[in-house]
Amino acid sequence: MKYIFSRERVYSTVVLLFCLFLSFTSTGQFKVSGKVIIKKTNTPLADASVVEKGSSNGTATSQAGTFSLTVKDTKALLVISYLGYITQEIPVNNRSTIEVVLEEDVKGLEDVVIIGYQQVQR
Repeated sequence: MKYIFSRERVYSTVVLLFCLFLSFTSTGQFKVSGKVIIKKTNTPLADASVVEKGSSNGTATSQAGTFSLTVKDTKALLVISYLGYITQEIPVNNRSTIEVVLEEDVKGLEDVVIIGYQQVQR
């Protein structure tokens, strides 16, 4: 009886499949979650923007200041911003949980001008 599969062929197929498995897992995505808080009051910041730098991949924080984002790899850089606060760039560095503290941007708030118009009939 002749064998269809030789040992060498089986071993080479197993090695090839193992290499393919490693290539898929090394380029996989990484899930990061965390919380954004205000430094002055130590309270959560809702609706802050959390974006992976260099991409359009992003989310906004919840009312509790929490976020969850799937990034391309463990070396990704997160950009956290909110109007009136200093933007932070935080490296993921293999962390699955990140706490971000945003500080008020006093200079930027001095430049904001609000104009309102109202018509009242008497």
